[in-house]
Amino acid sequence: MLLSPESLSHVVPVTTILFDLDDTLFDHANTARAALATSTAGLPEFQTVDLEALYQQYSEILEEMHLRVLAGEYTHEEARRIRFQRLLAPYGLGTVAAEAAQFAQQHYSH
Repeated sequence: MLLSPESLSHVVPVTTILFDLDDTLFDHANTARAALATSTAGLPEFQTVDLEALYQQYSEILEEMHLRVLAGEYTHEEARRIRFQRLLAPYGLGTVAAEAAQFAQQHYSH
């Protein structure tokens, strides 16, 4: 539809655009799955682990920790460390904060 010059005087200029960034502009879910697959690929503890189940655990912990960061219980860095410690603990990894931090760093580099 073309606007006439007369109608342009009534058009309000757009000053702000809001986007939903959760999988709208950036495919977070598949990126997180791929990073988990790459991060765990060389670890023997994960050879028989179903990637989708691991991703579901990751997502649930992420959602919980996100709410706790928003509530001011944890900083972003504390929440990240705790998230990876909890994710790795069932597989015998991440019980030491440095181990979880190293895994998180590798995960995010992927």
